[in-house]
Amino acid sequence: MVTLQQPFALERVASEIVDEWLTKHNATICSRRPSTIAGSAIYVALLKIKNDRETGSKLYSNYSGIKEVDVDMPLSKIALASCVAEGTLKNFVSEMTAQ
Repeated sequence: MVTLQQPFALERVASEIVDEWLTKHNATICSRRPSTIAGSAIYVALLKIKNDRETGSKLYSNYSGIKEVDVDMPLSKIALASCVAEGTLKNFVSEMTAQ
């Protein structure tokens, strides 16, 4: 079993991303496995936290443990931990981040 060994702050950001996505697209949720949604949300959360750091934004800075998040974790590790093909995660990340 592969674990991501990330602080709880990453889960909190990923949960917010899923909530936001569900609000916009709840009719299409039935076509995705929970592991696909979770893995994609984790990767999107990493991208958002990384962007937050690079731009100096303070969007997530008040989350406990956010500084310990490894934003350079490869998608392949997330795919392995969530038991979802990397290509499937890439496709769904594109859907989640589409405006």
